[in-house]
Amino acid sequence: MRFGDFLKFFRVQRGVTLRDLSSKVNLGFPYLCDIENNRKAAPNDMALLKIASILKLSVSEKAEFFDLAAESKRNIDKNNFHIPAD
Repeated sequence: MRFGDFLKFFRVQRGVTLRDLSSKVNLGFPYLCDIENNRKAAPNDMALLKIASILKLSVSEKAEFFDLAAESKRNIDKNNFHIPAD
């Protein structure tokens, strides 16, 4: 499972809309949509902590959430790597 899939699963399961989450975490709706569709990496750690709290993740769910977030940052950053022109 990828980070975006995990986030969407628990968000829907907890009955939180994407717009509500966007507002509560102060992240743009399109950005969160891209995260859930695995097009963008996980947000910063402060946002992750807020999301975990809003979704009321258990200790084990939170551990998986942060592991998947770290993996998403590594993988998406690697896939979007570019060398700037001189």
